[in-house]
Amino acid sequence: MKKLALLLAVVAVVGLMSAYAFAEGGGGEGGGGAAPKAPKADTLKGKVAEIKKDASDKITAVVVEAKKSKTDVAVDDKTKVTVDGKDATLADLKVDMVVEVTPATGTATNIAAMTAAAHGKGGGKAPKAPKGGGGE
Repeated sequence: MKKLALLLAVVAVVGLMSAYAFAEGGGGEGGGGAAPKAPKADTLKGKVAEIKKDASDKITAVVVEAKKSKTDVAVDDKTKVTVDGKDATLADLKVDMVVEVTPATGTATNIAAMTAAAHGKGGGKAPKAPKGGGGE
């Protein structure tokens, strides 16, 4: 009788642990379990290589260098900019700042930038884009 009770207890514990792992998305190679987390918004990470302006000195694009290629990222008055986690403007962006641009194509809705001083403290990771995406 004691062996049966012990066996049932072990089965119950293993079952609970399996259910927990399954619910946390660890359902094994077949996926299963909880729905997969939504992929992070399409972002472009790199360094500012150039800031383009029009004839009236208005910033129209930021050239981002990532993985040895350069991408022109269009910006407009709706582009939200943060530098070292604080609200900023396009004029605050400087060449060689590490940036994360959302979305990676089209007109940027968010640019999260990090100064060299903050980047040195951050262990070389690009800044995280603000939550909410800022898109309509």
